[in-house]
Formats: sequence, structure tokens, C-alpha cells
Amino acid sequence: MSPSMRSLSDHLCPVTCCFSLFVAYCCSSDQNGSTPQLKRPYVGWHFSNSSPISAEQYFSEPHTPHSRQHTSASQLQKMQLRSLFASTALLAVGFANAAPAAAAKSLGQAAFTPSASQTYLVVGQNYENEWNGFASGTGKTPAGISVYGDVYTGALNSDSQTMLADYASKHSGVVEIGFSWKDAATANGYTVYQGAQLNNDIASGKFDTQLHKFAAYLKQYPNVKYLMRVEYEVSRNIFANTAVNTFDPNTFDLTAYPKAYNHVTSLILGDGVSNIDFVYHAVRGEAHYLYPGSNVVDWIGFSVFNNDVCLVVGTTSNCVGDTIDPNLKNDLEWAQGQNKPLMIAESAVQPPPSANPDDFVTYLTRLFDIVSTYGLSSISYINSNWPTHGWDQSVWGDSRIEASPTALSWFNSNIANNARYLWG
Repeated sequence: MSPSMRSLSDHLCPVTCCFSLFVAYCCSSDQNGSTPQLKRPYVGWHFSNSSPISAEQYFSEPHTPHSRQHTSASQLQKMQLRSLFASTALLAVGFANAAPAAAAKSLGQAAFTPSASQTYLVVGQNYENEWNGFASGTGKTPAGISVYGDVYTGALNSDSQTMLADYASKHSGVVEIGFSWKDAATANGYTVYQGAQLNNDIASGKFDTQLHKFAAYLKQYPNVKYLMRVEYEVSRNIFANTAVNTFDPNTFDLTAYPKAYNHVTSLILGDGVSNIDFVYHAVRGEAHYLYPGSNVVDWIGFSVFNNDVCLVVGTTSNCVGDTIDPNLKNDLEWAQGQNKPLMIAESAVQPPPSANPDDFVTYLTRLFDIVSTYGLSSISYINSNWPTHGWDQSVWGDSRIEASPTALSWFNSNIANNARYLWG
């Protein structure tokens, strides 16, 4: 049935049912052909096979036993018919005007893609004070937040829970989730070499209790738009390896992660979470190996840190003289061929460029050039003073845009009022 016909049918059905009830009343009679009779109504406007009762019995009012003593049978019948017709008419109007039920989410069909040539600008991660710092420092409210959780607890981390609760109480924008099982794998009985085993365990239902818990949690905030990364920075070494004491490409099980992805997404949808899109987020150069399939993936995402745009990290250089890593470029082009909305799921300037105003701007320029060049639909920037949260300061520095006057000036001139970017 076409959507238009289904919509018409959905609205006409209650009217037809009500009219049928009215006709049943008018047309049925007792064995003498006199007093109209009704069968007892059954749930859903069906009728049971119980013995018929008279209309007078059906509409009797025990609390006013003498109300009809001086009313003729014909008058009573007319009154009852008018009452029933009015009631069914009101019911019909009510059903016809009722809001249609929310459409079920379908895997492989992104529900929250912005308009063409527009991009969500999301700011993370985890810490509400840094999100607020960006908003106050730039004068722009981001289109959303970025939070993290894991399969072992079936929950977001505590800072993310606080951030989401406050955000959802004030906004209805994007909530990008990084839902992981690699980060705490060793603490939960897996070695770093057992990626395939862990993914197969997820697919077989080992963590279903936690997944049901997580789905129930997500349903607490129906007003936001979840973009859920089903793991982040997926690679063959970490997600497909089956060798005992080494990473051995000859042992890779390329089916393990897609099975885990399918199980997680199907369970969450099956539990009734509908305000959600699912994201496949791969390491550069690895995207096509573990892709679960266009029939189940809504978005495709990548990380873009210093090395991804050919800038040094610590003492590590990459693709010197270029502006984008060739592996990332190839993966972006491959992803465009999948006809999915694309995102930068994580990004942040790292040291030493983070401490050099001009290099900070170089990073931002290359980062946002990727957005426009490849038509990305979302970008998440980690606006954070990483060392204050325990990160190694030789690799992770202060990436807050508002903390660098030079970077802030560039941002205000090139991004803040750029019509491409969507804000909260």
C-alpha cells in the first residue's frame, strides 16, 4: 500500500468502525422484530459471540433506576439512537484528527542529515564547562555535544551523563555518542589481540543485559538527535585479529565487527529507540575492510587530528608537504561512493601546533577545508584542555579555540558567520 493510501486508510478506519457500530445498533432486533439489540463490544471495535442484550439493558443506568418509568418505548429508542450516533461521531472525529504514530527508524536511512551544503558543528567531549567555554568565548552555541559510553557498563561515563542531562533539558540538537568496547577490553578479560573474539561475543548476546540498559537510558531523552558511533576508530588490528600473541593479518576475521555492529544496532532499535542514527567510524586507510554495509550504516565518520592533515605530533611527522593524508583522502572518496552523509567524528589540534598560534590556524584551515571539499554533514571538534584531564601533554595539548586569540580571530572570520555551519 502506498504511503498516501495507508494514511487515508488509517484515518478512515476509525470512522468506519464507529459507523459500523451505529448500523449494528440500528439494524439488529430481537426475535419479535421490536426492541433493537446490541452484542457486547469487544476490545478494538470487534464483537464477541456472546448472547445479544437489549439496547435498553445496554444503556440502563443503575444509579437512576426510575429515570425511564414515564418514557415510552419509542421515545426511549429514539433517545438512545441519537445518543449513540452523537457518541460515535465524536469518536470518529477524534480518531481522524489524532496525530499519526512516530515512524519507525530504518537502518541504512539517516534521519538527521542536514540540508545540502550545510554542516552541524558539534563540540565535545564529555565536559560541560568546556562546551560552555566555547559557547561564551565564540558567541556561538554549538549544534550539539559529544559524549562517551561503553558496553561493559551499558552507560555513558559520569561526566557525559551530567552533560547530556543538562543539554537535553535546554536543547534538542545533536548528541554524538562514542559507544566503545575496545577501551576497557583488558579490564574485562580480553587481551589486546582478542578483538575478533570480543566482537563475536557481543554479536552472540554476551552483553545484551548492558545493551538493553543503554537503550532504556537513551529513551529518557526523546527530544535530541542521537548520532551513535558503534565503536570509534575501527581497525583490523583491534577488531578483527585472532592471533594469540601478535597482530597477524593472516588471521583477521573481517566478519566479527560487522556482526557486532548489526547486533548492537538491531537491539537498540528493537528496544524502541527511534531518535537515532548509527555511525560507522573507521581509522584512515581501514574503512572498506570492516564496513557493515550500506543497508545498516546511516553515517560514515573519520577522525582528523594533526597527522591526518600532515602536521607533526610530538616528533612524528606524516605526509610532509601535503595537506591531507593520502589514506584519509582515499577513504573519504570511497565513503562518498557509499551515498551516506559523512562526518568528522573527532578532531582537535595537538602539540606542538596547538602551542603555536600560526600552526593552530594552519590546522583549523586544513580541517575545515576537508568539510567543504568533501561535503561533510557534521564535524565534531574536541574543544578541551587535555592535560587537565590527565592526558599526556606531549601528545595532547590545549585545543580550545577561545583560549588562543589568533585561532579565535580566524574562527570568527571564517566559520562563525559561515552559512554552511549550523548552530544550536
